[in-house]
Amino acid sequence: MSKILKKITMFVISILLLPVSIYAACSGSSPLLTTASCSVADIQACITVASAGDIINVPAGSCDWATTLNLNKSVKLVGADPKKGTGTNIRQTAANGFINIADGLDDWRITGFTFLTDTSADPRGNFNVIVATAGSFSSVRTNWRIDNNKFTGYHFAIYLMGIFSSTDVSSVIDNNTFYGGGIQFIGPGDVAWSEATSLGSKHFLFIENNAFHSLGALQTVQHFIASNNAARVVVRYNQVYIDDTGTYKSSLGDLFDAHGNGHGSNIRGVRTYEIYKNEYIITQSPVPYLSEGVYLRGGTGVVWGNKFYSVMSRGGAIALYDTRAAETGDTSTSAVCPAACSSTARCTAVYYKVEVASDPFTIFTTNNGNGTIVTGASSGAVATINSMARSGGNFLYFISPPSVPFQNGEWLTVGGVQKIKTISVSSLVNGEGYPCCDQVGRGMNNNSEPAYFWDNVDEKGATATVYTSDPAYFVKDRDYIIAQKPGYTPYEHPHPLTKPQTPLLRKTN
Repeated sequence: MSKILKKITMFVISILLLPVSIYAACSGSSPLLTTASCSVADIQACITVASAGDIINVPAGSCDWATTLNLNKSVKLVGADPKKGTGTNIRQTAANGFINIADGLDDWRITGFTFLTDTSADPRGNFNVIVATAGSFSSVRTNWRIDNNKFTGYHFAIYLMGIFSSTDVSSVIDNNTFYGGGIQFIGPGDVAWSEATSLGSKHFLFIENNAFHSLGALQTVQHFIASNNAARVVVRYNQVYIDDTGTYKSSLGDLFDAHGNGHGSNIRGVRTYEIYKNEYIITQSPVPYLSEGVYLRGGTGVVWGNKFYSVMSRGGAIALYDTRAAETGDTSTSAVCPAACSSTARCTAVYYKVEVASDPFTIFTTNNGNGTIVTGASSGAVATINSMARSGGNFLYFISPPSVPFQNGEWLTVGGVQKIKTISVSSLVNGEGYPCCDQVGRGMNNNSEPAYFWDNVDEKGATATVYTSDPAYFVKDRDYIIAQKPGYTPYEHPHPLTKPQTPLLRKTN
C-alpha cells in the first residue's frame, strides 16, 4: 500500500471513529440531546455536536469537576433539578472546574443543577462556578438565563464581567438558592455612563426571586450581590436570610452593594439600579450585624418596597457612602471621569499624602490602615492614616497634615517599630470636592440625577432609616429624595424570559 493510500485510509478511519466516541457520551439528536453522565467530558461532547437552540439534558448523579466546561453554543443545559433531592450534583474540586461562557454568546440557559465547592480544595469559598468575562468590557451576552440551581459554599458562585450596556437586551438570574455567597457583576465601563438611565426598561441584568442564606458561608461575605464599573442591575423579589449560627454569620452583610468610583485604576461606579420588593430577614441573634441591607456607593436609581427585618450596625437599612470622600477605601486615581468631575485621587476638598516604598496593605493590615498613628523616625512628624492606595504608586493618606513635615526616605514607625519608608512627600493637595465622580445621585454624563427611596420598612412597619457617611456629600432632596419617583413604572415581573418558552422536555420548575 502506498504512503498516500495509507494516509487516506487513516484519515477515513479517524472520521468514522469520531462519532462513535462522541455518541458514547452524548445520545439523541437535535433539538434534544442527553449526556451519558454529568462529567465535564460528556457534557462537552454534547455541546460539540449540538446546534443553536438545542436542549442538553444532564442526568441525575454526582460528578467532580476539575476542568473547565466551555459553553460556546447557544444551548440550554438542563440538570435533574435540585428540588427533587436526586438531582444533578456537581462538586468543584479545582479552581478551573467551572462553566466558561464564550464571549458574545447569546440565548443560553443553565438550569436544574446543584453546585458545591469542595472545602478541602477551596476552604474559603473563592471559586466561581459560572463565569462570563470580557477583558475589553465590550463583549455582549444577551437573552440568557441562570435559574433553579443551588449553590453551596461559594463566595461569588456567579461572576460576570463587562457583559452589556443599556442598549442590549436583558438577561435574568432567577429562582436560585445560594448558601454562603452570591453574584458579582462588573459592568461595561464608560459606555453606560454616556447613556440614559432608562429606569423601568428591559435594559438591565435582572436578579429576581432568589434566596440568599448565610448558612454555608466559608468566609466573610460582605455582599450577596456586588456590582461596579457602570453595571445596570435590577434586584427584586429576593430574600436574604441571616440564618446561620456558625463562624461567619455575624460578618455577612448587605443584599446589594453598588461600588463607587475608585475601587482600582479606571474603575467606574455603578451606573444605575432598581432594588425593590426584597426581604432581609434575620432569624438568629445577636444583632446588630456588620453592614446594611442596601449599600450604595455610586450611581442613581430607585430603592422601594423592601422589608428589613433586622438591626443594622451603621444605623441605616440603606447606606449612602463614597469611598473617595470617606475615611477608608482605595483612593486610586481615575483618568476616565468627565470634566464635570475631577479625576483627583480623593473627593475631599483637600488631602495630605505620602508615597511609600512598598505596598502599604501588606504592612498595615488592620482596617486598611485607618486610624493607625505613624511617626517619622527622623522628623518626629506624627499623623493618623485614614486610607491607603496601591494603584499608580503606593500611598498613605492622612486625616490631617502631620505635626511637622515628614522627610523623604525616612522610616515611618508605629509604637517605635519600623514599618515602611517614605519616598516622596506632598503638602496639602486640592482634591475633587463635591460632587464626587460617579457618586450617588449622579446620572448620565455625571449630571445631577437624585436617587429615590420610598416604602422601605423595618420589621415593625416603620420607615427604614437611611445612613449617610458625610452629610456634605449626600444632601436630602439634592442627591437623594425620600419619595416615589414621578413617572416611574417597573418592568414586568416575572421577567419575560422566565415564562414558558420552547418546552424543556424536562420539568425544572
